[in-house]
Amino acid sequence: MDTILNGLKGFLSDCTSDHHETRLFCETQEFSVLVTNECKRIRTAIRQKLYALDADSSARTDFIVYLQFEISSLSNDICTYCSPDSALAIVTNGLLDFLTSEFKLYFNINLPVPATLVMGKLQARVSLLKSFLKLMNSNGADPTLAELIADYIKQNGYRIHTFSDLYYYNQFCDRLDELCSEESQRNLQTRLIEKLFYINFNSLPFITYCSDMYAIDAEPKKHLSAIEIETAVCLQNMSQKPQHKGLAFDDSDRPLRAMLKEMINYQQERLLELRHSTADKLSDAPKKPLITAHMNVNVLTIIARAAHSSNTFTTDKYVNLYAFIADHIVTKNHPGPLSITSIKKKTQSADTADAAAAVRHLDSVINQIVTKYGLEGRRSTSR
Repeated sequence: MDTILNGLKGFLSDCTSDHHETRLFCETQEFSVLVTNECKRIRTAIRQKLYALDADSSARTDFIVYLQFEISSLSNDICTYCSPDSALAIVTNGLLDFLTSEFKLYFNINLPVPATLVMGKLQARVSLLKSFLKLMNSNGADPTLAELIADYIKQNGYRIHTFSDLYYYNQFCDRLDELCSEESQRNLQTRLIEKLFYINFNSLPFITYCSDMYAIDAEPKKHLSAIEIETAVCLQNMSQKPQHKGLAFDDSDRPLRAMLKEMINYQQERLLELRHSTADKLSDAPKKPLITAHMNVNVLTIIARAAHSSNTFTTDKYVNLYAFIADHIVTKNHPGPLSITSIKKKTQSADTADAAAAVRHLDSVINQIVTKYGLEGRRSTSR
């Protein structure tokens, strides 16, 4: 291990002895070839050393984590002496990429990513984004979906702090790149939705988009374009399939499959009510599912998101609608103004600005539901 690391340190330190000479020297083709060959030699040495260690012990993990830390430190040092696109920066970034992809089982995912590596990844994704948006446009895909994905790539690229963040970001972009290069007769829009579904892409804007698109299925087919019909059918089929768990991006939101199944249940209840009932059946609501045929897609979405951590949608346990939403509006990573903490502040510190805003917002949601669905008679039990 020390031989490998000392060889790398010696090679790099020899080339960074003088700031100005290094910047000039890094631009030469001769030096780039020298660095490339040295990088290949180091990769071979790392493989030989790792596979010689006992696979059942912690030796392999210790070896990779140590190299990862030292090379990351070297990368940060090189940033002081060289430009971000210099051959020296490229070789350390290349070695970190090599360790991440080939030895991810032994990697320390919580280690901070060197700034030069992050910037290199962001620059590499610029061409991917341009190709992706151009391809989406030429295929007649919904520009809303294209912008949703583009925004995710741009925003999350600047949120990369650890190697775990970088790993998922690279996986997402690689899957997108694969999709753009596929040859298929099917619409790119539906293939993209399927790809995101199977990698468990639980971004809330994406779930909302699919929920809106799924609702199109209830519209008369003559008013829909071919791609809209294909998308609606695609979403309906996906709702019956298991969602892969190998690559999750945001565990604070409900999986897309769960949302789609809720939409199916909602539509089935809606059709049943239209056929067999003209009377208001909300009088015994505590014995029935909270999501009923009387609620449109917007209200369903509000309640489905609010109850995203619940195992049941019945009001048997939550006769008090106020308590139901307060208990389930919270998300793991992004609590927001309607989190359980904010709601509880109502009783603990009534003068807190966040608590007041949360209560007003929650009261507004309840008022809309009560007014729209004739629940005035039950208003006393929903406060």
